[in-house]
Amino acid sequence: EEEYKSTWLGNKAIYRTRMAIADGGELIVIGPGVETFGEDKEIDQVIRKYGYRTTPQVMQHLSNSRDLMRNLSAAAHLIHASSEGRFTITWCPGELTQDEIEGVGFKYDSYKDVMERYNVKEMKDGFNEYVNNEGVTEEIYYISKPGAGLWAYKGRFEDTENSVANTGVQGDKWDTSVPTTSFTHSASNSLSSLDAGIGGGPFEQNREKRQRKE
Repeated sequence: EEEYKSTWLGNKAIYRTRMAIADGGELIVIGPGVETFGEDKEIDQVIRKYGYRTTPQVMQHLSNSRDLMRNLSAAAHLIHASSEGRFTITWCPGELTQDEIEGVGFKYDSYKDVMERYNVKEMKDGFNEYVNNEGVTEEIYYISKPGAGLWAYKGRFEDTENSVANTGVQGDKWDTSVPTTSFTHSASNSLSSLDAGIGGGPFEQNREKRQRKE
């Protein structure tokens, strides 16, 4: 959509459709107006530095990187816009280059080529047929406004009542065998931090100093 100027907003196409995409499938995101990653320079730099990776990869970066600790919303965004390695994401931006797109972990395709290849302007929302380069008719599911809804395959909700996410909590006790991520690794008094106070950061250290004075 022309209204989206960044992948920060354009990636709604990913996290609002991911539950409808089959393992090994491909999501093609067409963003003619997309010219940057973040809505501001700081977030843009963070996205360019770490890219859209799997949850374990982002959490590993988070435990070792001060700039991600200071931008927890950016860390969450990197996870939300990842396929977790389950399917392929191909971005077709109007302004960002192939090197920029591939640098953050997506596949790249030309906006112009994709529009012509799939005859997107003639597509309707839902299933459409098109003839590929080999002359074979295939189906593609088209969503014109991914930000306006949420899509999911109903089979993903079946047999979930017996599935329990391993969060580290067993009853009312914390299971220490489950690895956790420290949000205060590499904390430094010389850096301001939006997440200070989570524990062990500058806020926590300053509070201890005030208590000693009292």
